[in-house]
Amino acid sequence: MDALLDRLSERLELPRGARFIFGMDGDRKYRLEELEDGASYVVSSYKTFKDITYMRPGITSE
Repeated sequence: MDALLDRLSERLELPRGARFIFGMDGDRKYRLEELEDGASYVVSSYKTFKDITYMRPGITSE
């Protein structure tokens, strides 16, 4: 998971880098095995999930 967070930190503008990944329901993800192909996630610098409407992905295809 650390390697993924490092890569996301390089691609996203976050105040303290990508440190946490949450499902859209706010459930924190701790292991890569918890992530599902095609699902949406929220990446955050902070441990607290903010329950707002997330509609725009922060990463675009290269």
